[in-house]
Amino acid sequence: MNFNQLRDKAYQIAVAHGWHEKDLPHDHWIMLIISELSEAIQAERKARYAQVDSYKSSISIMDTIRDYWSTSEGQKLLQKIFYEKFMKDSFEDELADVVIRTLDFAGLREIDLSPLQENEKDGYCIEDPSLMNDFAGQRPFTRVAFELTDTLTSCFDDWQELRPDRLIRFLNDVMYYCRFKRIDIEFFVQEKMTFNESRCFKHGKLY
Repeated sequence: MNFNQLRDKAYQIAVAHGWHEKDLPHDHWIMLIISELSEAIQAERKARYAQVDSYKSSISIMDTIRDYWSTSEGQKLLQKIFYEKFMKDSFEDELADVVIRTLDFAGLREIDLSPLQENEKDGYCIEDPSLMNDFAGQRPFTRVAFELTDTLTSCFDDWQELRPDRLIRFLNDVMYYCRFKRIDIEFFVQEKMTFNESRCFKHGKLY
């Protein structure tokens, strides 16, 4: 994955949808990331998982339908319909939102995410594998989310001084968790960003 490219794309989509009209402090954006972790917890509690096979088979219709549906507008509409039906509000969808929110924040603060490229080569395992496996293997997800939140809230000090290394560690651990659980998070992130491009201003929210 090219994390800096994904960062730029996530940030550009957010800007286009009005998320950065105001200059807001670090803790605002950190709390929005945490809110996505909370939504992932709720999705797991309700056993809401993405119907990936149904989504992919439905998306393949785009390759066979002609006329209007073969245009970019038609493809975007079909993707939106199928995403809402088979993927939206699932556990994997919410994890994608965690990643996208983090990428957006990194874009806003111009944080270089290239260290993650090196971590990816080692499967994001940046310390004792047994410790990483203990972290990712915890059930329910509430325990994983708690540890992730602890890392996230250490991203800045009492003087609002940002610590990019802690944000990178947070994103690394999310990626490791997804790899451990065999969740193709890059696929979900790319599909969710495509879906987000077609959404309304601020997704209909105040902030």
